[in-house]
Amino acid sequence: MFGTATSSDGIPILGEVLSGNTSDMTFNNGWIKTVRQALQKNDDDFLLYTADSAAVTEDNLKLFKEYHVDFISRLPERYALAEELIDQAIKDDNWTEIGKLSEEKKAANYKSVGFERDLCGDPYRFVVVHSSSLDKRKLKTLNSKIEKEKLELNKKAEDESKREFFCKEDARIEIEKFLKENKSKFHTITSEIIEVEKTIKRGRRGRPKISEIPLKEKRYVVKFEPVQDIDACNHEMDRCGLFVLITTLKDIEKYPDREILSQYKGQQAVENIFKFIKDPALVGAYCLKNPERIVAFGYILLMAAQVYTILERIVRKNLENPDEEPVEGLNRQKTKRPTAYAIEYVLSAILVIKLQKKKCEEWMLSKELDKNQKRILKLAGFDGSIYCKSVRMNN
Repeated sequence: MFGTATSSDGIPILGEVLSGNTSDMTFNNGWIKTVRQALQKNDDDFLLYTADSAAVTEDNLKLFKEYHVDFISRLPERYALAEELIDQAIKDDNWTEIGKLSEEKKAANYKSVGFERDLCGDPYRFVVVHSSSLDKRKLKTLNSKIEKEKLELNKKAEDESKREFFCKEDARIEIEKFLKENKSKFHTITSEIIEVEKTIKRGRRGRPKISEIPLKEKRYVVKFEPVQDIDACNHEMDRCGLFVLITTLKDIEKYPDREILSQYKGQQAVENIFKFIKDPALVGAYCLKNPERIVAFGYILLMAAQVYTILERIVRKNLENPDEEPVEGLNRQKTKRPTAYAIEYVLSAILVIKLQKKKCEEWMLSKELDKNQKRILKLAGFDGSIYCKSVRMNN
C-alpha cells in the first residue's frame, strides 16, 4: 500500500510504503502528527491538509486541532449530521452557483450551501455541494435500486398469493407478518383478502355419480401489490449529486465555497500518482518475494513518480507563456496542458541505437526527432543531445 501527499500542483512531496492491511484512518492519524515536521513548518505557519472522508474520525479531528493543521475533507455518511445537513440544504433552497471548475466540455456544474455546526464537540464549517455529473450517475443507480426492489417484492407477493387460509383472521395475521418482514424504502405494499371456493377432495375412490354434488368450502388468499412511493423516490432524487465537505477554514470571504470545493477536488493529483505507480506495465514484470525488496521497489516507484510529475509541471508551466503554441498530445490533439502520460507517449517513440566499437560505445538516435518531440524536450529543458553519448573503453 502506498501513502502519498502532493503539493497543490500535483508534485509528490511525501511518500510512504505501508503494509497492505493498513487502514486509511490509521494512515491519516500518523501523518497528521508528522506532516508539519516533515515539511519543516512552524506551529504558526499555515498548513492545509486535504484528504478523503477516511480522514474524518473523532481521533483525527482532535489531532488536527492539537497539531494546528487546517483541513478540508468530505463528511462521511456514517455521521448523522451529513444527512441532516443535506436535508436542511434541500429544505432551505438557498444555493450559491459555483459553475464549472474545469474548461472541459463535459465538466460538471456545481452549486453550494454553507452551514456552521458542531461535530465531536468543536465547531466546523460545512459546505453542502451539488454536482450535476454526480447527479446523473447517482440517479441511474437510484433507478436501478427502485427497479430491483420492485422485482423482489413482486416475486415475494407472487409466492405469497399461492398460500390459502381457512379464515380471514389467519389471512390478516399473515398480512401483518409479511409487511413486517418486507420493509420497503421506495414502495408501499397494498394488500387485499380474496375469498375463493375450494373443491374438497372425495373421500372414496371411483368415478363420482352424475347426481353427486361436489363439496366445496371457503378459503382465503392474500393479494399483495407493491406501489411506488412517489414522495420517498422524489426525496432520494433530490439527494442525488449532494455531498458534504467539512473544513476548519471559516473565513468565507478569503475562502469562498468555490475555493473549498476546488481544493477538495485537487485530490485528483494524488489519484494520478496512483495510476502511475500501479501501472501493470511498470510493476507487472517484477517478482519480488523478499519483503525488504518489495518496500525498496515501492520507494523507487515513488521517486520515479516524482520525476514523472515534475516533468509534466515544467512543460505545462512553460506552455503558459502566451507566445507558446500548443503541443500535440494523445491522438495528436493540440493542448497546452499535456498530461505526464501524454508526454511519455510522445517521447517513448524515440528509438536509441547503441553501437559497440573496439575502443568506445556510442549511443545515437535512429532518426531525427520530429517537430513535436523537439518542442516537448525544449519545454522540459532538454534537447536531442540527451539521447546521444560516446564512452571510451579501456583496454
